[in-house]
Amino acid sequence: MFLKQEQDSVKFILEDEGPGIEDDVKSRIFDKFYQVDGSHKAEGNGLGLALVKRIVDSAGGTIKAENREYGGCRFVIELPKQKDEII
Repeated sequence: MFLKQEQDSVKFILEDEGPGIEDDVKSRIFDKFYQVDGSHKAEGNGLGLALVKRIVDSAGGTIKAENREYGGCRFVIELPKQKDEII
């Protein structure tokens, strides 16, 4: 997990060393109830990434999934920095 500060935003970068995500699946992994495959022993209900996306969207941010160059997946969550308000 990495944290990167930009001028107007903060990026949370999470990486793994798994098989990555096929290109045709990337657009669907944030959909409710979607599961990449059912071969895992632990069953899920396909709500985890959908919930994360909804939280990130409500904060005015973005989330994307991409494959790492040497294998694995990278999730990048970008959230806007809050502006200091003077009252």
